[in-house]
Amino acid sequence: MFFKALELHNFTNYTELHYQVETFLNLLVGDNAQGKTNLLDAIYYLSSGSSYRFNQDQQLIKWGADFFTIEAVTQNKLNLNKTQFKYANGKKNIVVNERKLTKAADLLGIFTVVYFSPDDLYIVKGYPSLRRKYLDTEICQTSPKYYYYLQQYKKNLFQRNVLLKAIRAQKKNKTSLDIWNIQLAKYGAWLITKRLEMLRKIKPLARLAHRKLTDGLEELEIIYKHSLAINNNNLSCKELEAIFIAQLENCLDDDIAKGSTSKGPHRDDFQVNVNSYNLKEYGSQGQQRTAALSLKIAEVEFMYGETGEYPVFLLDDVLSELDKKRREQLLTLVSDKIQTFITCTETSFLNAQMLRKADTYQVSKGSLQKIK
Repeated sequence: MFFKALELHNFTNYTELHYQVETFLNLLVGDNAQGKTNLLDAIYYLSSGSSYRFNQDQQLIKWGADFFTIEAVTQNKLNLNKTQFKYANGKKNIVVNERKLTKAADLLGIFTVVYFSPDDLYIVKGYPSLRRKYLDTEICQTSPKYYYYLQQYKKNLFQRNVLLKAIRAQKKNKTSLDIWNIQLAKYGAWLITKRLEMLRKIKPLARLAHRKLTDGLEELEIIYKHSLAINNNNLSCKELEAIFIAQLENCLDDDIAKGSTSKGPHRDDFQVNVNSYNLKEYGSQGQQRTAALSLKIAEVEFMYGETGEYPVFLLDDVLSELDKKRREQLLTLVSDKIQTFITCTETSFLNAQMLRKADTYQVSKGSLQKIK
């Protein structure tokens, strides 16, 4: 993947921006709250039609305006692609190579990115929902079918939970759940199977990255935690589906009492261990940050293995949080093969070789100026 050009209008704090990109390594330098992260978010938006930081497109409109547009040129191994977004009056139009898309899911795979920010520390130390999002986001970029099944699963989950509440209120009977149990198990078992497949590929990549970042002193392990209470990760999708249905039936009375579904991939988690102890419970913040970085590096390599090309790597204000050795390990990884955008407040922590390779831009009050 290669990101080549960007035009923004009324996007966050950018009234108007024209950005031409020529190199693999790009530094976006400026004080806080000047627009560095917003620029990365615009690049991220190209991959999925959604923001990395905000839940609603309305939040991306510049204060005082009533619309935003993003236009970009990107290159993958198959095509040069021109992508355009316009959001106004609660509606979003997406056009790729002069063809209007009917849904954002059609963007998946055209342009892939991996985003790493200080908040990604919470992949390790935060709530299970953040780890599920980590898995789902990356698999969706390489598997449109996963995105479709995930949306179907969420719809069926919602309907089942509505029925559970209705049964609790004695407005429906239990047999009305049968069709939803079957559908939920069908989609859910497939999602679990795909997550386990991803983790089998991610684990050695993350373990290798972590060894390099810690001089071999720490061994990283990832353990998938099933809400279905099974210990066998080698079951077929059909076997998982049968177990899922059985456990939905076994937990039915509890689910009715709570009005929610207690089993399924929406309740699953994964645990990150280093040297056999749980990092969430016992790791230092430095260890948690290093593990999160190892997971992000593994994402990059996983996506290369799945698609045959590297994603664009977005590093938002994280290098200053790493010690000299970890910075150099990371930059060595990306320097010549992965197009990378790095935001920072100053560049003194980068060595002269990296500075020579990079194009450096000053970001100030929603404007961009090349300084090298």
